Amino acid sequence: MVPALTVLATFAAGALVPSADAAHPGAQRHAHHRQHKFRADLDARLMQATYVGGAMRISFKIKNRGSKPAAANDSQFFVSIDDTHNFGDYPVGDLAVPALAPKQSTVVTGILPVPVDMPPSVYHVIGCADVGRTVKERTEFNNCRGTADDPQSPAIARADAGDGGSVAATSVSGGTCVGTLCGFTPGKGSVTFVPQADPQHRFAGWTGPRCTDGVPGAQDSITLKGFGTSRVCAAAFAPLPQVRWTTQAVQNGSGSVSASGTGATCDGAGAAGSCIVNQGGTVVLTATAGFLSFFQGWSDGPSGPCDGVTSGNQVTISAPASDKSCVASFSGL
Repeated sequence: MVPALTVLATFAAGALVPSADAAHPGAQRHAHHRQHKFRADLDARLMQATYVGGAMRISFKIKNRGSKPAAANDSQFFVSIDDTHNFGDYPVGDLAVPALAPKQSTVVTGILPVPVDMPPSVYHVIGCADVGRTVKERTEFNNCRGTADDPQSPAIARADAGDGGSVAATSVSGGTCVGTLCGFTPGKGSVTFVPQADPQHRFAGWTGPRCTDGVPGAQDSITLKGFGTSRVCAAAFAPLPQVRWTTQAVQNGSGSVSASGTGATCDGAGAAGSCIVNQGGTVVLTATAGFLSFFQGWSDGPSGPCDGVTSGNQVTISAPASDKSCVASFSGL
């Protein structure tokens, strides 16, 4: 058995021996520094931007100065009143950055649309690598770089197309367009946007809070001029209206319906059918009673009203704005 005095002496001696961390208070800090030393380090080297119509052409050079690979990440771009990234800078868009080996460089290029809510002015363009902080780096303070110059940003004119059609930009003066995204010197220029409906569709109108002062023209076009602020118009399209018909037999009656018209494409005859009607088109439905039957009249069908002009056994539907549906009823004698 160990004497009690010996045990106490052992514990006392152990308490007097300092640990390695206690003897060197900076040891953990130095270890942390060594861990950071052997990491990736994305360095934004050069940022260039030019305006092309209503878009911004980006060239952003990035180098991995670290000793470890940098994973693929996203770069984000901003406009700023100076060449330093600050909280109030206006975001423009993102571009992908590929994975980079140690000491490897890349140039990220792309075209980003100029935000229509951004007031036209002179701005620096700033690029920042790894905005999502997906790469473990030695430092995050060298990820951003601004352009050396601050060019005048354009006023934007843009036309969007809804489902069922497209839009073309024509008669452009004082600016340039990429598709229907156009850029102009503020206060100058003009552009005409022309809608084109897809088959079996029609143009339904221009919408947009910044589209109200456009000048309407031929082919449902709209012309925008003198861009003090950016403007956006949207072309709406809708399916062409259809006129449908069916027959109904009462007391063993029988009969059929035929369709004719102008500016309409009809399919089917007899008991049921339909017509697709172009803008301004007209459809005439004619009911013919069968043997030992007579025509009772027209009534509304399941897919719309039958609100054309009736004359005897005919109903004429002119320039319908929505679907129509008619039922021809026949009764036995």
